[in-house]
Amino acid sequence: METAVSADIGLPRVSYLGRFLDVVQVVSTAPDRGLTLSELAVQAGVPASTASRLARLLEEHGLARRLADKRYVPGPALLAVGLRSLRRLPTDRFQDAVQTLFDLTGESVSVGVLLGDGIRLFDNPGAPPYDSSYSTAMIPRPL
Repeated sequence: METAVSADIGLPRVSYLGRFLDVVQVVSTAPDRGLTLSELAVQAGVPASTASRLARLLEEHGLARRLADKRYVPGPALLAVGLRSLRRLPTDRFQDAVQTLFDLTGESVSVGVLLGDGIRLFDNPGAPPYDSSYSTAMIPRPL
């Protein structure tokens, strides 16, 4: 993270928003067991008092969840943000493989990416991506 330098004393200045984002990043990579407030503070590089305030803020907005043992894990809102970002997954990296398989076999070719409770299919060359809201391994598709 880049920090600005305070003109009056020459020390690095870290914005509160920057610290907040550091804490979000740490929570987003928390192990399944979660992180204690002390672990969160150390990994985010912020004082414990700042980590406490930011953790409460994350909880209020659903970005973090505090477990019964007071450990922090990603909250539902943070998970939703991550899943929404996957919907914008660049599809061009699949196109060469789909085209090659289509050219070699002459058969219909699809690549599916599991996104939350749905599957996004990338079909034959030139076909637009298809979004499904079904959590199933096989989705009937018209030919």
